[in-house]
Amino acid sequence: MLLDIARQRVQPERATNNRENYRKLWWLFGEYRPGLTAALRQVGSCLVTSGISKHRVFVRVPSTYVFSHNLYVFPLESVTAFAVLQSRVHVSWSDLLSSGLEDRGGYRPTDCFETFPFPQQCGRTVIPELESLGEGLYETRARFMIDTNQGLTKTYNALKDPACDDPRILELRRLHEDMDRAVLAAYGWSDIPVPPYCPTSDAHRAAVQAFEDEVIDRLYVLNAERAREEQRLGTAANTARRADADEETTDDIAETTPRKRRVSHKDKNKDQGKLF
Repeated sequence: MLLDIARQRVQPERATNNRENYRKLWWLFGEYRPGLTAALRQVGSCLVTSGISKHRVFVRVPSTYVFSHNLYVFPLESVTAFAVLQSRVHVSWSDLLSSGLEDRGGYRPTDCFETFPFPQQCGRTVIPELESLGEGLYETRARFMIDTNQGLTKTYNALKDPACDDPRILELRRLHEDMDRAVLAAYGWSDIPVPPYCPTSDAHRAAVQAFEDEVIDRLYVLNAERAREEQRLGTAANTARRADADEETTDDIAETTPRKRRVSHKDKNKDQGKLF
């Protein structure tokens, strides 16, 4: 019966597809991804985010799901990983290094995930405080969406709407701010003030811009430091290509650090509101 439905609804479209595998193996979900499949077998859940989305949000799902090509899948099951990626530390970084579509932000893992320096170098490291705060935010957010029968987009529309003073939204904003502070503390950057999650004044907006500038500057420095350390230990990918393994140059570092550079917030108007 299920195969009959697939034959009626799937096979006609697959028969006209340009890819031979899609035409021949029309009953399968796209193409087999052995690397992803092997990684997901090692975890019970994983994190996903949409390639294009109005708001950058991460969700935990069972690793046994079949995933759309529009999703990026990360075989990370700790709540610590969720807390770091959902924090404005990472979102500021990803917004800078990924291009979007119309008014929606994009996410390109090669540009903004592979280059992102986690607090403890390994994205699988568990940090107890982040486990607790991340779980609190995740569960509170999930309960709110269930109770209000709305999804992530509407939820984050409300979170970022200065006119919304729903007590539960105010609580979610506070949880986001607390999680941001804990993520900064994990980096040793507790000196960076955390601005309101939803700015309601020019002073608040200036604080958000200052936060993003400072966080991005420090992430670039940390990224470069780790690249140098990898080269020192002989583990950087470009080490094998160097004629002299003991010679470290600026070009060598550039191969392991993000290629895009930001325009400071104070110069945004000169670039039509763009970061680059």
